[in-house]
Amino acid sequence: MKQKTILAIDTSETACSVALWHQQQVAELTEPLARKHSDCLLPMIDTILTEQNLSLSQLEGIAFACGPGAFTGLRLGAALVQGFRYALAIPVIPVSSLLAQAYAGFRQLKIPSVLSVLDARMGEIYVSAYEFSSAELTGNRFQPLLPEQVLAPEQLVLPWSAQQAWVAVGSGCVYAEAFAIKAKPELLDANIHCSATDVLACAMDFNLPMDHRHTATLPIYVRDKVVG
Repeated sequence: MKQKTILAIDTSETACSVALWHQQQVAELTEPLARKHSDCLLPMIDTILTEQNLSLSQLEGIAFACGPGAFTGLRLGAALVQGFRYALAIPVIPVSSLLAQAYAGFRQLKIPSVLSVLDARMGEIYVSAYEFSSAELTGNRFQPLLPEQVLAPEQLVLPWSAQQAWVAVGSGCVYAEAFAIKAKPELLDANIHCSATDVLACAMDFNLPMDHRHTATLPIYVRDKVVG
């Protein structure tokens, strides 16, 4: 996959971002307060491809944040990816937005045990937890420690002991005081979010599989009743 030209998009939260892996380099464009993803996503893709002297037909795969997150953004992103999959006959790499956010936390904060938590509104959070490792010979790896779920903040119980160092990242950190946990995190950072660069990093660093199936482009909402 390292030799391929891969486009990545993230529409899982307020911001809208696209990233491109081409000739062993990463380029990214972000609109931090996009909100109307439908107005900016296609122009951003056109811009990033033009800057790299590429056309859509030269893409060899597309990665996207498949959720959980904001319903409208996820639905738009998935629809666009599905259109590209059909039109260009290229495979798709779905990446959990919680995983991408957690990996961003690991890379920035350098602590391998990461709680990834999103504000799900309605007094709830989307959450998962991961353990990351890096090795020169085996590459980067991750292990999910909690299934992706939606729950009330006070229902969150983590598998880490009181002695273990861990961090929490994402918009759901605003509920940290309500978490039902025995050990306090070393760091809380609500400003670390999923982005297209993180989606791309997960797809590349973990060698996530490319998928030609229709189901690969379906968004993951985690709960049936969604908002945003």
